Amino acid sequence: MSRTPWWSRLFGRAPAAPPAAEPPPGPAKARLPRNAAAELPAGALRRPLIGRDGQVAAFEWLLADAARRPLADLQALWAAAAAAPQPALVTLPVGLARDSAVQAALRPGLWLHLDELPDPALAAALRACGVQLGAPAGVPVAEPALDFVVATAAGGGTDTLLLAEQRWHETQPRVRLVALGLTSLDDAEQLLARGYHWTGGRLARAKGPAAGAQPLGAAAHRICALLSQLAQDTDTAPLAAAVRADVALGYRLLRYANSPAVGLRTPADTVEQAIAVLGRRELTRWLQVMLMAAAASRPAQRALQQHTLMRARLLERLAERRGEPEPGAFFTLGLMSTLEQLLQVPLATVVAPLRLREEAQMALLQGRGPWAGQLVLLEALEDPDESRAWAAAAALGHGAELSDEAEAAWAWASGLDTGG
Repeated sequence: MSRTPWWSRLFGRAPAAPPAAEPPPGPAKARLPRNAAAELPAGALRRPLIGRDGQVAAFEWLLADAARRPLADLQALWAAAAAAPQPALVTLPVGLARDSAVQAALRPGLWLHLDELPDPALAAALRACGVQLGAPAGVPVAEPALDFVVATAAGGGTDTLLLAEQRWHETQPRVRLVALGLTSLDDAEQLLARGYHWTGGRLARAKGPAAGAQPLGAAAHRICALLSQLAQDTDTAPLAAAVRADVALGYRLLRYANSPAVGLRTPADTVEQAIAVLGRRELTRWLQVMLMAAAASRPAQRALQQHTLMRARLLERLAERRGEPEPGAFFTLGLMSTLEQLLQVPLATVVAPLRLREEAQMALLQGRGPWAGQLVLLEALEDPDESRAWAAAAALGHGAELSDEAEAAWAWASGLDTGG
């Protein structure tokens, strides 16, 4: 996986000379990975798995009612998963795995998680398909040898999962441990530090309402002040002066304005020019994303940043589908939904200076109001029962298009189509 910082992939680097290009385009159009071999079937979703380096290292690919789907749907899911840049974990009932037609449809490289331990003959047949073979982390066994085991979190914290890791490594020292169904990013980080290979679950949720609370940092405070000025329609001159006063922020703004992603015909030499060519709406979005860059460091920060961008872009794309007059406001809502974990300050502290719309404040701080359903959808996307996501989408007037919009949002957040 590329070690290029996420903000460089998103905003690009300042070119040596400005490219000859059309005027600044709107937000980049996302698409499936360029080497994707098939379209996703309706009802397909994927969830991020964090690796030991704190980045999104893999995805768990899900298909609603997979056991009752025609083989063609499984084939389409596995083809798209196998073609994706990151490793793909898919779950399959042992009964289906015995079917020779199903085995023929498997793609080499998939991380195949069976719902129970396979017998040696089935394990050998599946290995011949070129998959990484895994099973639930029950009582450790020496045979068959597994590539990975999946421990699913239940009530009682991480103690049981840590014990499972120890016992499995004593029995099969080379096996990799994957934890699913975690209820906070804090738990995910703890397990990664203690020997787990990947972790997944409710990554956007803190362990408590004020977990790790600290004052808002100076950089974040300055960005919040700028966002507040934009919300009040402050003139360009005071905005430019405030940006120039922060050397790092001014440099980043000029770098972004002169990047291939914006495509100016002539370079923006001053902060005032950069603000003018970007426009207030794009400047607001850029500052919102810079607010994430001001977050205090934590082990899985980069994974949470990418996940946050996906959530924001998904809400925006769905708002565009519904014909909302200001879809960018829903991007802001999705972005704000994880800032408590990213900045490690109470959400009310972050929201207070931003002058968000009343609908956004009610949803974020009180969990009610006309926009609360948007946050319900984001939370349901991380629920162990994926049917909750489809129910939450239906409540907002969406159906099968959720698959395509979520996939496009992941592609955009991963920087695959931003020119970085």
